[in-house]
Amino acid sequence: MSSGAAEAVVSTLHQVQQLTAAMARLDEKVSAGRPPSQSSQLQRELDEAKREALDAERRARDAERRLHESALRTTAPDLNSPGQRQAEADAKLEAERAAWTAQAQQGLEDVERKLTALEIVREEERVTARNIQEFQAGQIRDLRASSA
Repeated sequence: MSSGAAEAVVSTLHQVQQLTAAMARLDEKVSAGRPPSQSSQLQRELDEAKREALDAERRARDAERRLHESALRTTAPDLNSPGQRQAEADAKLEAERAAWTAQAQQGLEDVERKLTALEIVREEERVTARNIQEFQAGQIRDLRASSA
C-alpha cells in the first residue's frame, strides 16, 4: 500500500466530514426561519454543499477501491506463486516440528525427574529395610543370649 494513495483516501474522507458538517450548519440555518430571500440563498448553498459532499464521498469510495485493488495486485502474485506456497508450508511444518520436539523434550525431562525421585525413594526404602533387618537381628541375638 503506497503512502500517497493512503494520504489521498484520508484527505478525501476528511473533505467528506467537513462538507457533511457544513451541510448540517446550513440545514440548521434554513430551519431557523430566515427571511425568504435569505432562505432561498441558504437552500442553494445547502444544495451545493450536498452535491459537493456526494462528489467527495464518491471520490473517497473510488480512491479506497483503487487502493484496495493496488494492494491486491502487489500481494496476489506473491501468494499465488508455488514457491511462496511451498515456503509457507515448509515454515508451518517446521513450526509444528519444533513445537512437537519441545513438547517431547519436556515430556522426557518430566520422566527423568520422576525416575530420579523414584530412585531416591527406593534407596531410602532400601536403607530403612536394612536398618530394620539389623535391628531385628539384634533383637533375636539378644533374645537368644538371654534365653541361653
